[in-house]
Amino acid sequence: MKSLNSSDGLLIRVGETAAENDTLWRGAKQNDLWFHADGMSSPHVVLSVPGKKKKEAQLSDAIHECTQLVKYYSKARDMAQVTVMYIEAKWVSADPSGKAGSVILKKDPRRTKVVFDERCMEFMLAQLKRK
Repeated sequence: MKSLNSSDGLLIRVGETAAENDTLWRGAKQNDLWFHADGMSSPHVVLSVPGKKKKEAQLSDAIHECTQLVKYYSKARDMAQVTVMYIEAKWVSADPSGKAGSVILKKDPRRTKVVFDERCMEFMLAQLKRK
């Protein structure tokens, strides 16, 4: 599992396998944000939101960085654009099929179109190289 910090210091974790994805969302706090590519295989990304629930506008940079990580580590990496969905972790639950890494959402997630942001990914990847 990859761990790094957003530009504003919030913890971001990225699952690298189906088993890690399960561990990641199951261990998330209710107000943490969970991210995934819409309609395709991708890593689960969780943004740790400390303390009281923050407004989405306060998290906009971290949300952008998480969506970039989903795109970068998914099969959509080379696509011009991908839709990434995100939702509070409290609305994520195990898929009844029991398949590792598979979840269902109990509420409609927010969706955003994501195009590659080179500057953002340089910042994120530089952190991972230092670890």
